[in-house]
Amino acid sequence: MPRIDHCSKFQQKVLRAASAIPRGKVSTYQRIAKQIGKPKAVRAVGRALANNPFPLIIPCHRVIRSDGSLGGYQEGLKMKRALLKKEGVLFLGHKNSVRSCHLLRHAPVAKFVR
Repeated sequence: MPRIDHCSKFQQKVLRAASAIPRGKVSTYQRIAKQIGKPKAVRAVGRALANNPFPLIIPCHRVIRSDGSLGGYQEGLKMKRALLKKEGVLFLGHKNSVRSCHLLRHAPVAKFVR
């Protein structure tokens, strides 16, 4: 069974940031990079989320690109869009771009219990 303390310190920070995104909201790879103190590590944030060992617990599908497009997802963009839509996230027409009203305006803090 995977545990968060088996992840690198960097990935732990990324996963904690992603776990704090509430249902119906999204954040961006760039915001998470800034939030964890690594503003230039945007791609590394994406890789850390792509290797999320807790996809049912940590909602990495709630992280999108800064331009509002979906970015990537382990299970494919169709599934990412469906999950976000189920949580009430609205999209711009038939595009895979999230409406800005769903973007978090602040960075919540997540706490994990070991």
